[in-house]
Order: sequence, then C-alpha cells, then structure tokens
Amino acid sequence: MRTPFTTLLPVLLFGACSSAQTDDTPIPANADALSSSTTICGTLWTTRNLDVATYRNGDPITQVTDTAAWLKLTTGAWCWYNNDSATYHRYGRLYNWYAVNDPRGLSPEGWHVLTDAEWEAMETCLGEDSVGYRLRAAGPSAWPGPPNAIDNSSGFNGLPSGMRSDGGKFSHAGHSGIYWTSTEGSENEAWCGRLIHYADLNGAPAMVTGVGYMRKSDGYAIRCVKDR
Repeated sequence: MRTPFTTLLPVLLFGACSSAQTDDTPIPANADALSSSTTICGTLWTTRNLDVATYRNGDPITQVTDTAAWLKLTTGAWCWYNNDSATYHRYGRLYNWYAVNDPRGLSPEGWHVLTDAEWEAMETCLGEDSVGYRLRAAGPSAWPGPPNAIDNSSGFNGLPSGMRSDGGKFSHAGHSGIYWTSTEGSENEAWCGRLIHYADLNGAPAMVTGVGYMRKSDGYAIRCVKDR
C-alpha cells in the first residue's frame, strides 16, 4: 500500500523458499561482499544493508555529520546512525536519495538499488499478512516483541536501522528499517520500502510493511537487487 510515512511515524514505538547467510555484519566496500544474498520469489537480494563510502567508479561519497549541512544537500551523502559507527555499524550506512540517484552508481556492478515495484512484488509473493515477520532478522534483541514472533523465513534479514529525517534528526533505531528505492516520487520526494514495528495495533504488536514516500534529503538504509 502506498502512503506517505508522515501518516505512520507518529504512532511508532520509540526509545517463499530462500537460501541465505543471515549474519548482521556490514557489507565491506567491495562487490565481493554482495555474495551474501538470498533468493526471494525468484529475485536475488542482498541480506545486509549497503555499507560503501564510494560510488561504483571509486569516487568518494561525502560523509556529512552536521545537521544543518545535511539538510542543505542536493548531492549524495552518507552518515552513520547517530554519527556513531562503533554502535551502529551492524546497520550499515544511511544515505540520502541523491546518492541513490547519482549517475556514477551506488550499487556494485551487476546489482541495483531496489525499485518500489520490486519491494511490492516481494511483499505480495511472501503474503502481505505476515510479510513483516518473514522479513525481519532473528536473533537476541534484534527487534522488539516476543522471540517466537521473529521469523526471517524469507532470509531477508531486515534490521531496525532507523532513519535520519524530521529536520535531520536520528530516530527509530531498534524499531524500524526504511529502505530507499530508486523510484522518484516528485521533485522533493522519493519512494521507500518500510519495515516498521508498531507498539500496538488493534491490541497486539504488529509489523507493518509497504511503500511510502519521504523527502530526498532524509537518510535511510539501502538494499541491492541482482540485475536480470
């Protein structure tokens, strides 16, 4: 379902057959690390968030830690969640959409940043009612909720990597994973895939997925899909 994230974020809690490797170490800045992948409904996905500091041709992507500077950007940039690599390296880097759309290419050769259509097709194939649990990583303290609710049967290994939004602020680590797609929505917005843990939905914890749009200046995680 396509909705703006602004209709969802205020109620967040704060504070198919597949084969995969599902450890949560970051992808090194080389294409070989993309061998950690899983086949979901006939499409090959990486099982880790992108963690590169250069474009495909080797040009550096600018690291921006300052909030005011981040908000003014119209070119590609990355940051660690909370500007803290020691704590949050397992989540990979957060990128703005300008990095996704840079003609030099963000993903390694033979791969591409997922599209909104690919995210939606994956959800439909896995079964929309339970897809959130099938996508989220297993393991101690990976996500809130009872351990028996953590499935990861898809092998996607989604982690709650949080975001840099709402005026450049960091938020929602531990409770949501938002993934840029390469699909533009408007002059200032682009589409994202979402994996969000709600504190309470109809009396019970729930995982919500889908696609929504947010500002291109926001910082989100990235997953890559193998070219066909």
